[in-house]
Amino acid sequence: MQIPILIKPHQNGSGFRAKMGEPLSLSAEGLTRNETLQELRSMTELRLESGTEILPMEIKSGNPWLDFAGFLPDDELTREWMDILKANRKKANESPDGLLAGV
Repeated sequence: MQIPILIKPHQNGSGFRAKMGEPLSLSAEGLTRNETLQELRSMTELRLESGTEILPMEIKSGNPWLDFAGFLPDDELTREWMDILKANRKKANESPDGLLAGV
């Protein structure tokens, strides 16, 4: 797992500060860049060893059309109905006004 970390030197030049955002929201300070990162790593590992977990969560797509996907039965009557729909759509597409004649 990789977590983004912001590390920057103190303005007075006396060390570094590293921090990470949610979900852990930790920060550490040290005299050197490596010392600061190691401190932040230790804090993170301690937090995770104490039972804290970071897990991915699957969110439903929210596309209501997907709920209807595959709702038609795969039988002879449905196939015949779909063939008629396709033929009528083809006729409508070929007509100048996009409508079926005589309907």
